Formats: sequence, C-alpha cells, structure tokens
Amino acid sequence: MEQNQFEGLEEVEQEETLLSDNQKELKEYEKLLLAENNRELAEKAIHLVNAGCFNQVEEPVIDFSKYTRIEMKRKFKGLYNLYQNNETMELVFICPLVENNKGDVDEKKNMAPYAYDCIVTEAMDEETYQMVLKAAKHNISVFVPALRITAYAVYLAFAAIGLVIWAMAFFTMVDQSFAQAVYFSCLYACGFITADVIGLPLLFLMEMKYRKYKEQ
Repeated sequence: MEQNQFEGLEEVEQEETLLSDNQKELKEYEKLLLAENNRELAEKAIHLVNAGCFNQVEEPVIDFSKYTRIEMKRKFKGLYNLYQNNETMELVFICPLVENNKGDVDEKKNMAPYAYDCIVTEAMDEETYQMVLKAAKHNISVFVPALRITAYAVYLAFAAIGLVIWAMAFFTMVDQSFAQAVYFSCLYACGFITADVIGLPLLFLMEMKYRKYKEQ
C-alpha cells in the first residue's frame, strides 16, 4: 500500500464544483474576506499540529457533506487537504489512501480510496489557542535557538582550526619562500577555508530566517 493524494474522488469533485459556483456569486470584498479566513484557519491548523494538539486516525469512510473545504496555497505535507467539520468545528487534514497497483496487469488509473488518513486538530476558542501558541513558543521551540547557537559554534570552530593550520604551515615554510609558504599553508587549510566560505552565506540566510521566526 502507498499513501497518495487521489484526484478522482467523486465526493470531492462534487464539493469543489459547488464551492466554485458559490464563490462566483461572492462580491470581490467577500472573496478577499473568505481568502483571509481560509489563510487564518490553515495557519491555525498547522500550528496546532506542530504543537501536538491533534489526533491521527484512519477512517474507512468520510461523509464530505459534513465538512467544508478550506482552500490552501499548498497541501499540507504535499498530501493533505484541509477541511472543517461543520458540527464540531474541528480542523481536519484529510488524505485519501489509494492502493498502489502501478505495474499490475489490470492497473486502474482512477482507484477509489480504501480509507482516509485524518489528522484531526483539537477544537478550541481563540483565547485557548493563543495560550497554546504562547506555550509552544516558549517550551517546544527551544530547539530552534539551540540549533542557531550550534551553527555559529561550528562555524567559529572551523574558522579557528583553519587559521591554526594555516599559521602553522605558513611559519614553518616562510623562511624558504614567502610565496610557497602562502600557497602550501592555504593548500593545507583549504578544507576548512572552503567550509567557512560556503558557511558564511548560509549563516546569513539562517539569521534572516531566524529573525522572521522570532517576529511571528
């Protein structure tokens, strides 16, 4: 069995057709408000998953008439579409599970899913959600600052080792020929020098990403 996103679902096609028809009737400002609401719901669902506030289950059948599709720019993990339960208001990531029969003699191009992988996030009010976000930021995200410090430490360590190797090689051969001393010292330390040259723009990019992360 292989987990895939199935594009031929009759229920999903019917629902998306109805959704498209309804969106055509909306005014421009209503479309903007809907898009912003979908963005906030998608962001909330992802944050809840990252905070561990979810339950992953496999459902044999799903009644899509009880769910509202939440449009996302990209599928979650490249596989899951986002829905909201109309009764419980839970945000649910759903991925149809399709049997992989590629290469079989009787291969079918459009196979109905045998089940649905569902990531059901916990329904909570806005106040509780904000408290969860704050708690997650202070307790779960400790790994991010630690990784940043480790990256700087490794970079400085490589720079220090490379400098020491270069200096030792240079001062060992400087009496013979200055040009040769520079050449061979750079040759001996080239691995560390190359690592530092490559690592510098990566550190700069990491720092930019980290500052954006802190602003969220």
